Amino acid sequence: MAEFIRQEVAAARESDEDQQRRCQDRADHLFRLHHSRWTSPFRRTGGELEFRRGFLHRMVTLHYPHPEVEELVERIISIPQFAGIRELNLYNYPISDSHLGAIAVAPYLASINSFRSCSEGIGNDGVRGLVASPLAHQMRELSIPYAHITDIGLDAILNSMHQLRILDISFSNLTSRSVEVMANSTDLASLDNLTISDLQRNEFVAALRVARRGASQQHSPLPLPALRTLNLRLLPNDLVSHLSQSQDHIR
Repeated sequence: MAEFIRQEVAAARESDEDQQRRCQDRADHLFRLHHSRWTSPFRRTGGELEFRRGFLHRMVTLHYPHPEVEELVERIISIPQFAGIRELNLYNYPISDSHLGAIAVAPYLASINSFRSCSEGIGNDGVRGLVASPLAHQMRELSIPYAHITDIGLDAILNSMHQLRILDISFSNLTSRSVEVMANSTDLASLDNLTISDLQRNEFVAALRVARRGASQQHSPLPLPALRTLNLRLLPNDLVSHLSQSQDHIR
């Protein structure tokens, strides 16, 4: 493992393309050679793993309902080899508020900056637990379509997750008030990619234009200054596939 880490780090730092390729080829060879042993602690999570510089960087769950959601979360929060993971994608599991709360305070998951889940079991309590944890200040991506969050949950996100670059809150229970508050937000200064329900598109775009026009006239900070892409998640005919989405670029 030590040589694998050295080769991965060297490949990332090397400026000479030939030497970079040699280091990466050696790292790939070592990973293929020892893959079964190195990934054995994660085998029972049913996840697809991505390693960077010798450490686990991302896990995407694939095989619901094996293991069951309770068993999966227990394994994730208790396996030491998860320490250092950056991205956790649990799209295929019915994550609840209590599951999200356990993940948010798990010592081995303290490096997470990207969380994805497509679960109706997440609501305001789960979001509040997440924003109350140390993860809130380092989150770069939060993707929770179909979560049952209301204005309260969105307020918690806006007030705490100021480093977010990607946010998906489509098909939540947000009111027109939340759409306007989000369009007027100056807290999410790094947010450049937002996904909302198609039904909220016109309302959000109109509110954002008004807010930016007013800020320009008053020489105040622009709301959502980094936002470049608005993803629209359409109402699907097949709710399992969650097919989406057209894009609209905000200039």
